[in-house]
Formats: sequence, structure tokens, C-alpha cells
Amino acid sequence: MLRLAEAAAERVRAEVAQRLTVQAEADGAAYLGAVAEEAAARGRLATVGRFGRRKARTEQQAATERSQTLRGKVSQEWGTTPANPDRLPEWAGKVAANCAETDPRVTEVVETVDVATADRETMRKRHRQERTALLVSEYGAEHVQAARYGMRRTTNPDRQAHDARNRAALLRSEADGGVIASKQHSRSAGV
Repeated sequence: MLRLAEAAAERVRAEVAQRLTVQAEADGAAYLGAVAEEAAARGRLATVGRFGRRKARTEQQAATERSQTLRGKVSQEWGTTPANPDRLPEWAGKVAANCAETDPRVTEVVETVDVATADRETMRKRHRQERTALLVSEYGAEHVQAARYGMRRTTNPDRQAHDARNRAALLRSEADGGVIASKQHSRSAGV
């Protein structure tokens, strides 16, 4: 269940981030275009003759206002502005991923993952408690406590059965050896 929730969260996050990346790239490109227009208008103002200065100044002011407006819009929407056109795709992906985390669809599936994770932890805790209770009922509290703190090897039913068979075989051989020894003793004593 947790894996399904995580996969759904990644799918929704990717869909939202893709849509936001396209939007961020368009906004960033518009902003960078306005910055380039402002720089071009400033360059024309610096090189224009006396008769074209008024028109160039008006164009430069309009370009500056447009770039400032877009800078404010992009900063407000995405948190930062792109530095240059070469890094635009990287910037768009980064800011889109950040914004995707706050999208309601993503937060909803993240909550589902959190709930599934909490359920898994609750189930693991319950399983540990049930296992401990079962071990206590089978082997006793002292053995379980010692095993928990590493004082004894952990409970292994197969190993215990093997050890019990070996002990039984040893005891049988000792008992058989004791019977043989007592028969030999009785024969030597003449009984």
C-alpha cells in the first residue's frame, strides 16, 4: 500500500512539475526578453543623435517599466528570476519543482503517503509486540528479555530442535555406556 501511494505521489508530482516547468520557462523567457529589450533601448539611447533622443528615451523608459513589471511578476510567482537564457531550462525545472511541492494535488498525495507510512509503522510495532508476546508464552519472559538485549542468541526453533536431538543422543550414549559399564562391573565382581 505504501509503495502504491509513493508511486502515485511521484506520478502526480511529475505531472504538476511538468506543467509548471512549461509555465516557468515561458515566464522566464518573457522576462529575459524584456531585459534584453531594455538593454537594447538603453544602447539606442546612448548612441542616438540629438533629434531621436526623445523617442529613444520614451522607448527606454517603457522597456524599463516592462522589465521591472515582469521581474516583479516572475519573482512573486517563482521566487527568483532567471539569470540568463542559457540557464533558463535549469532555472525553470528548479522553481517548478519547488512550486510543485506546495500544489494542493501534491500535498494531498504526500499526506496519503504519510498516512500509509504511519500505518506501516503502527503495524510493525504491533507485530513486534505480538511476536514478543508469543515468544514469552513459548519460552518465558527471562529468555525473551535476555535475547532482546543480546545476552543470548535469538530464539531459533530449528536450532533448539537440533540441540535437543544432540543432547538426547548424548544422554542415550551415556546411559548405554553406563549400562554396559555396570554389566562389566557385575561380571567382574562375579554377580
